[in-house]
Formats: sequence, C-alpha cells, structure tokens
Amino acid sequence: MLLLSSFLVFTLLSEEYEPAIPVVRIQLLLHLLIPLSKVLGIQWMFPMGLDRPFNAIILVAWLANLTLVVYFLLRRCCLNSLNYRQKM
Repeated sequence: MLLLSSFLVFTLLSEEYEPAIPVVRIQLLLHLLIPLSKVLGIQWMFPMGLDRPFNAIILVAWLANLTLVVYFLLRRCCLNSLNYRQKM
C-alpha cells in the first residue's frame, strides 16, 4: 500500500495533490498500527493483569499527541502572523 500511495493520489485526486503523498503514507501506516495496538493492548495486556502499564502507555501517548498538536498550532499561528506582518 505504501508503494501505491502515489498512484492513488494521482489517480483519485490529481497532480495538484502531490504534496499529500507523505500524509497518505502515514495514514496507511496507521491502518496497520491501530489494530496491532488493539490486539496487544486489549487482548493480551488486560488478561495478563497489565492494565496499569497499558493505561500509562495510553496516557503518555495522549500527552504526546496533545503536546504536538499545541506545538504545531502555535507554530502555524506564529508563522502566519509573521507572514502577515511582512506583507504590510
């Protein structure tokens, strides 16, 4: 699927969406990782009594996600305000 991502973008969208190919590749990787995490977390860790480490992993992942979202939003806002000031 990773090799087909460029073909899918060009076929379904157009050449204008070529910058979206890396995003499509990441999303295709997520389709493999999410079921793996479900199987390992819920089907294996809970029955083994490892619910506390599982919850710690989920909490750390949530905090990392929140931190990255805030970072990229602030970065985008700062870059947009700098570009706006330069145009004036």
